[in-house]
Amino acid sequence: LIMNNILFEDIFEIEKLNECGKKFERVNRLHCKGTTHEVDLIIDVNAELFDVRSGERTAVALASTISLDGSLDDGLYNPGLGPSLMDSYDYVMHGRIFAIKHIENHRVELQASFGGLLMKLKGQQALVNAFTMDTMIFILMRKGGLQSYAMDF
Repeated sequence: LIMNNILFEDIFEIEKLNECGKKFERVNRLHCKGTTHEVDLIIDVNAELFDVRSGERTAVALASTISLDGSLDDGLYNPGLGPSLMDSYDYVMHGRIFAIKHIENHRVELQASFGGLLMKLKGQQALVNAFTMDTMIFILMRKGGLQSYAMDF
C-alpha cells in the first residue's frame, strides 16, 4: 500500500504570500493553515515552478520515499525509475529535518531545509511522531485538493 510512504498529509489554505516581503526574486514564502488538521505551514517554493496565490488551496504530503513500493532511495533524482508518488503532484522537493521543537499543549514544530528552501510545520505531536532529527524527506505539493491514489492505477 502506498499510503505508508506518506508520513503526513493535509490540504492547506494559502493565507499569505511573502508576508515579510519578497527576499528572493524566484522564491515565494507561503503561509498556510491546514483544513483537516490544526497545523500551520510556512514553506518556501520556487515561484516559477509552483505558481500559487493567496486564497488558493494546496495538497501537501511529506513522504519518506517517492517509490510506490515503499523502498527507500538514495535521494538522487533518477528519471528512469518509472511510476512514483511524484506523478500525482505538481511540485516535489527533497530535504532534511534539521530541528524539532516541542511547544505548548503537546504541539511540535518541525523545521526542514530543501536545498536552502525552508519549511516550518507546527501541529499536534501525534501528527508528526514519524519524524526524527536528520530524517530525509520529500515534500510533495499539488494545487487544489487531495485525489484518490486508487484512481491513478
